[in-house]
Amino acid sequence: SLGNYGISGTIGGGGVTPTTPAPPVLPPGTLSLRVDNGRTVEAASGVIVDGYAGDYPADVDRRVTVRGRGCVLTWRAFDVEDAENCIYDYVQVQAVGGTTDVKYCGAALPATQQIDGDGFTLLLHSDGGVEASGFEVAFACSNTPPTPRPTPTPPTPRPPTPVPPTPVPGVETLNLRADNGRTVVADSGTITDGYAEYPSDTVVSVTVVGAACLLTFTAFDVEPEASCGYDFVEILGAGGASAGKFCGSTVPAPLRMAGDRFTVRLSSDPAVQGSGFALSYVCNEATETPPTTTPEPPTPRPSTPTPPTPTPVTPRPPTPRPPTPTPPTPRPPTPVPPTPVPGVETLNLRADNGRTVVADSGTITDGYAEYPSDTVVSVTVVGAACLLTFTAFDVEPEASCGYDFVEILGAGGASAGKFCGSTVPAPLRMAGDRFTVRLSSDPAVQGSGFALSYVCNEATETPPTTTPEPPTPRPSTPTPPTPTPVTPRPPTPLPTPAPVEKVRLTMRNDNGRRVVAASGTISDGWATYQPDQDLS
Repeated sequence: SLGNYGISGTIGGGGVTPTTPAPPVLPPGTLSLRVDNGRTVEAASGVIVDGYAGDYPADVDRRVTVRGRGCVLTWRAFDVEDAENCIYDYVQVQAVGGTTDVKYCGAALPATQQIDGDGFTLLLHSDGGVEASGFEVAFACSNTPPTPRPTPTPPTPRPPTPVPPTPVPGVETLNLRADNGRTVVADSGTITDGYAEYPSDTVVSVTVVGAACLLTFTAFDVEPEASCGYDFVEILGAGGASAGKFCGSTVPAPLRMAGDRFTVRLSSDPAVQGSGFALSYVCNEATETPPTTTPEPPTPRPSTPTPPTPTPVTPRPPTPRPPTPTPPTPRPPTPVPPTPVPGVETLNLRADNGRTVVADSGTITDGYAEYPSDTVVSVTVVGAACLLTFTAFDVEPEASCGYDFVEILGAGGASAGKFCGSTVPAPLRMAGDRFTVRLSSDPAVQGSGFALSYVCNEATETPPTTTPEPPTPRPSTPTPPTPTPVTPRPPTPLPTPAPVEKVRLTMRNDNGRRVVAASGTISDGWATYQPDQDLS
């Protein structure tokens, strides 16, 4: 339906032919799921299209919400993969505050539809198989709901001597769908999965930096399994250790986290899904300072004073002078154990998406033979004064890196560089105590990806303190010193996974995993496995 709005030609004055199909040019008042995904608008009328020049892509969930009463939908074009009960691809219309909830698929034009409630949300969902040309629908609403006027808050009286409060990180409302891979500093907020029903074959996560956090689940519906081997929500502590893995429909008990951060991760397999979860968190409660109280004024003395009873003065005994201390025998200093070295971390965005690790050196790659379309994956490394050196680079080129790109983010989330094309970027020295590497791709052309190495904490390393040996009397004939052999540092052993009763593994999601299990199943994890793969 939406090739009618397509364009062709060149971009800018340089005559460069784009390698990615340009999004269609749309008339005013038209919403495109490709461009306007996630938007909420108030409008009396307009048109909604899928927004792709050809067929819509695989594995997408895109939606827009229109606020208005008495809305009527009139379909102008419709072509979505057909299946019984629309289990593969579909367009779903859900009323806002009403009862309308219907799915469409196939090539038949749906009938005109009246929406109850205060508006509607229109969702396009596709799986990993067949795609089609999409849809176009016009809407008209009889009454747009007015924007509520905020209730004025009476001013709070200013205290006579205000003490400036210690700044707090604030409140963060997060959802895994939109904030996948983010690390935020917050003292309270909420975290949800962000989907009406979370999708299959998904691993998404967010990390919150805050001490002594209390997590309270308020809703929970994740595919059940005895050992949570299919779909699960997992809470990870500051060092990446699991504090709990949950599935089923029972709301988990509140969870108090140790350390200075926690990560919430949702993982799903290719089969059954649920409606997801919601939780609230409150951090840094132990650091709150009790309020300062104003002392009460003294009670006035009565007008007729009572003569005081004289108290006999007891002579004060002289204060004995302490004896002259004997200087203590100097105690040899207690050796300080060396600070543990974080070690080497070899990461790839495909398997480690959303992880935060502490490391002083290692490598990061995209993890694909050719990275996929419509993907946003990232990892975060905690380490100071890190030097990043790219060793390979091939990402779809564009003048402003507006299609696909690799972006390096600093500790506060500020971009330190966005890169695309086939030229290997120059080395990059990061300030702060961490950095994030993020790969983003659009639905069209892809490249072979990237690889980089990193070295952190070089400026903070302290040379080992050695105890000087007593001098050896020099012999009459000097003997050349014998070099001391350097004992190689043994490799850090990999932790043995905790045994489980039954597992369900897919090579697509569990590439590189090592598990101990009594029984289970292993599958490749795709409807059709992909070319150029080497998984185990």
